[in-house]
Amino acid sequence: MPFTKLLLTFGKLWSEKATVQPIKLTLVLIIIQVILIILITPLLPPLIPVFYSRPWGKDQLSPPSSLVILPLFSLILVILNTLIGAFVQEKNQLAAKIIIWGTVIVSLFNTITLLRLIFILLL
Repeated sequence: MPFTKLLLTFGKLWSEKATVQPIKLTLVLIIIQVILIILITPLLPPLIPVFYSRPWGKDQLSPPSSLVILPLFSLILVILNTLIGAFVQEKNQLAAKIIIWGTVIVSLFNTITLLRLIFILLL
């Protein structure tokens, strides 16, 4: 697919109400994550448990600045999935909507994870 055609499809993706609302919702969730991180970082201890998939102990701990991983991951995902959705939309509109709504779900889970970390550490 030529680049100009991809851009036209991308513009069409942004003009449809069914696909632009989840993209906007994802961006709002990312902004909420960033605001929470900015407000909460001064109140957090020097090391916080972020990486729960690692073995228990020092391997799970990292500085509060590592919380930036969550909104950064959401932002990269929304960019990639919007481009993939624009590419797929021409052939299958339902698949494009599913991809974009998947981005909303991941961003929502990232926001919930951030809130749970904050509640665990501050309450």
